[in-house]
Amino acid sequence: MKKNILGLLFLLCMALLVSHASAPDHVQEMGHSISKSRQAISRIRLNALAHIPLGGIEQAILVQGAKESNPVLLFLHGGPGVPIIPFVRDVDAHAKLQKHFVMVYWDQRGAGHSYHANIPAESMNIAQFLADTHKLVQILRSRFRTSKIYLAGHSWGSLLGVLTVARHPELFYAYVGIGQAVDLQENEKASYQFAVDAAAKTDNRKALQQLTAIGPPPYQSYKEMLVERKWVQRLGGGKRTTSAYPTSLLGSVGNAGSSAAIPFGDALDWLHGPYFSLKHLWQELQSVNLFRQAPTLEVPVYFLAGRHDYYAPSLIVQRYYQELTAPKGKTLIWFEHSAHAPPAEEPDKFYEILVNTVLKETYSLQP
Repeated sequence: MKKNILGLLFLLCMALLVSHASAPDHVQEMGHSISKSRQAISRIRLNALAHIPLGGIEQAILVQGAKESNPVLLFLHGGPGVPIIPFVRDVDAHAKLQKHFVMVYWDQRGAGHSYHANIPAESMNIAQFLADTHKLVQILRSRFRTSKIYLAGHSWGSLLGVLTVARHPELFYAYVGIGQAVDLQENEKASYQFAVDAAAKTDNRKALQQLTAIGPPPYQSYKEMLVERKWVQRLGGGKRTTSAYPTSLLGSVGNAGSSAAIPFGDALDWLHGPYFSLKHLWQELQSVNLFRQAPTLEVPVYFLAGRHDYYAPSLIVQRYYQELTAPKGKTLIWFEHSAHAPPAEEPDKFYEILVNTVLKETYSLQP
C-alpha cells in the first residue's frame, strides 16, 4: 500500500515538473510576477523608504504613519518628474496626516529616488505610468490587508489620479485632486494669458518681452512652455509662499540641494529627472483632456482648488467639476489664499479637509 502511494506521489511530482517546464511563457511570467509582488510587499515597512519593482524598474516609496491599521493614502506627485519624497518633511500638514492615514509617497519613474539613467525612454508614456500606479495600489492593498485605499493627486499626478479611479473605482474610498489638471491645451492658454496680463499690470518689460517672443500656445517644444511657467511662477500664479514644496519642474530644481532628504551624491541625478520626464511625455500630454477621457467617476471626488492657481487654472477645474458625473458625490473646495500648492500655502485647512471632511464622509461609510 505504502509503495503504491509513494509511486503515485512520484508520478504526480514528475507530471507537475514536466507541465511546468512545458508551460506557455505567459504562465511562467505570471508566476514570476507573483514572486515580484511578494518581494515588493516584503520590502515595505512603516516609517521607512523602500525600493520596489514596478513596470520593470526599481521605484521608491516612503511609507509613514502612526499605525498600520489606519487607512492608506497614496499621494501622486506633480511634474512630471518632480518628486515628493524629498519635500515631505517641509510641510507640516503631511506630518499631521500621518496620525490618521498610512501616508504613501511615491517618486514615480524618472523622478527623485526613482530616477535612473538607464530607464528606457519608450517606457515614459502615460499608459506605463497608469500601469505602475495600478500595480502599486495592488501591492499596498495586499501589504496593508485592505480592499480599498485613498488616492490623492497633485498637478500632473492629478491626471494620473483621475484616469486611475476612472478605470478602477472599486479600489478606492475616494479621490482627492489638488491643483487638478484637466485639459492641457486650455490650461496653457489660460496660463499664458495670466502671465501676459500680470506682466502688463506690473509693467514687467522683461516678462512681456520673453512672453511675446514665445507667443501664445500651443507650443512646439516644452522649452517654450518652461518660459511661460517661469513667469507664471514669478507673477504669483504658481506658489504664494516660500515653502520648498514642489509645484513645478522649475520650482523643484530651484530647491535642489535644500532638502536633507536628498543625498549630495544623488543631487545631479535628481535634477535630471524633471527634464528627462517632461522631454519624453510632453507631446503625449498635449492630448490629455479629462472632459472627454473621464466624464464620469464612480467614487467620491474632492477637488481642492487654489483661487490664484494658474499652473492648473482653477476656472477650468471648476468647469470640470460642474460637468463631471459623480454618482457617489463630488465637492469643490476653494483655498482662497493658495495658488498651486494648497498643502504648503494653507496647511491647516488642507489637513482639516482631509481628516474632517474626506475621511469622515467616506471611510466610516465603508463596509
